[in-house]
This record gives sequence, structure tokens and C-alpha cells, in this order.
Amino acid sequence: MRRLTILSLVIIFPVLVFSQEQNSLNRKDIRAEKKAKIEASVKKIVDLDEFIFTVRTANPMIGPSINLNADYQIKLTHDSVYSNLPYFGEATRIDYGNTEGGINFKDIMYNFEKKFNSKNSFYEIRFKVINRNDTYMVSLNISSSGYGNLKISSNNRQTISYDGILNKLLE
Repeated sequence: MRRLTILSLVIIFPVLVFSQEQNSLNRKDIRAEKKAKIEASVKKIVDLDEFIFTVRTANPMIGPSINLNADYQIKLTHDSVYSNLPYFGEATRIDYGNTEGGINFKDIMYNFEKKFNSKNSFYEIRFKVINRNDTYMVSLNISSSGYGNLKISSNNRQTISYDGILNKLLE
């Protein structure tokens, strides 16, 4: 009886170890395939120069980060940009009677630059927005996984940054 038990352990143990190793290899392959699919999707979205970046967190210069509940976003369409973002910080000059507290504009992008940083695997997008009230310098860094950081500098307000994700990846 004892020999039968030892013999069965000697036979079953390698089978169990091999099946566990096979499962971990499959998991690694699945993760790598999923990551490659997301990276290809992000590349395709960013290369079109037409996408929506949904903001989830605001990071003012002074004070803690603020989690955002509503859908705040910035939309790029070839040569135009549409922004609906909240603003938390100090403003040095605001027009009398201005009821807009956020960073809202629908304007043309100037000095548009886009490049891929292969060392750190993210896209760098920079442009300028000029409207009648202010001039904004916008810098958007999007990782190959679709998450990113948006930084907006203004002539009349403190710099603010936002964290978010490409809208297509939320679906």
C-alpha cells in the first residue's frame, strides 16, 4: 500500500507541476497579446489626429489632486481643439462679466507637434490655442497603454495638469 502511494505521488506530482507551468505560460502569452492589441489601438487612434481625451483627475499647482465625476474632455480634430475642463487655481486676469470658470475653448490649434518617444513609449503632443481672452500652451503625453497627462499653461491663470485616458479605450 505504501509503495502504491509513493508511486502515485511520483507519477502525479510531475503532471501537476507541468500543468501549472503551462498555465502560467498561457497567461503570459494572453497578457502580452492583450498589451500588443492595446498598443496598436492607441497608435491607430493617435495617428489619426482625431480623438477625445477624457479627464479623470485634476492636479492644480496648489492643493491636492481632485477626482472628477463628470465627463470632462478635450477633443482634437485635425486642426481644431474643443475643451470642456474644470479649472482649480488662481487667475490673474478675468474679463468683467465672464461666467465661465473652466478652461473652455473651441479654436484652431497653432504650432501643432506630435512625436513618439520610443525610449519611454509615449506620444508627445504639443500645440497652442489663441482666443480673444487668453493664450493656452497645451502639452498632452499619452502612454502606449492609452493613459496620459494633459498640462495647460495660460497667460492669465496658473498652470494645471490633468490625468486621464483616451475615450475609445473606455468603451
